[in-house]
Amino acid sequence: MDSKRLVPSRITLCSLNYEWMCACNKRTCVSGDGVPTGYSLKQVAKRRFYSLFTLSLQGCDSAACCICFFNGVRMKRIGLLSDTHGYCDTRYEKYFAECDEIWHAGDIGSSEVLNYLESIKPVRAVFGNIDGQEIRLRTLRHQRFTIEDTDVWMTHIGGYPGHYAPDVVPEIYRHPPQLFVTGHSHILKVMYDKTLDCLHINPGAAGRYGFHKTRTLVRFNIERGNFSDLEVIELSDNDRKKL
Repeated sequence: MDSKRLVPSRITLCSLNYEWMCACNKRTCVSGDGVPTGYSLKQVAKRRFYSLFTLSLQGCDSAACCICFFNGVRMKRIGLLSDTHGYCDTRYEKYFAECDEIWHAGDIGSSEVLNYLESIKPVRAVFGNIDGQEIRLRTLRHQRFTIEDTDVWMTHIGGYPGHYAPDVVPEIYRHPPQLFVTGHSHILKVMYDKTLDCLHINPGAAGRYGFHKTRTLVRFNIERGNFSDLEVIELSDNDRKKL
């Protein structure tokens, strides 16, 4: 078979972050513009996050390489906060506008806060010890889910590496997540548990109630079990706006 005369395959790409694999199981190199080396890529349609491309094989060292398989993962940008205690700052929208999802690690404090966050982006939230029945009917104590091939566990009172709360032991040792998110302490923490191979994030407190002196938010990327571009945002009360 002449590999240079193959019928082009049409493939849907779900992001600009992708890898290519030939049928001969040899990973191709990707050039700076995202086109796999040795291939021509013709864009035929484009939307916000999804694009349709025509892929034509130009050459391969294996005559059996008649099909190219696409392995794509859509990187997600996460906005994380906790312990708002009913305080809603309009700057949440500013800092979470670029995110794909917003996560709240508990002690939300009011339905107004949850409603406002949901008006910005899709929200995953857990209730905290101060949250009433109205919040508890809309959230869970524990959120265990998979996003971008990454196992995530979020709960309000969960402790941190070396000092996990009784509520998550022994499950966290039996089935450790790749990312463990908590709140409650009002103390910003980003720690890696080498024993469990797990990243722990506590975003601190975004509300005004509590002993903390600085209100904080966290943003980060998740892509196939990897975490990157983590940012801590400090909210100054000098220019605050409350809803």
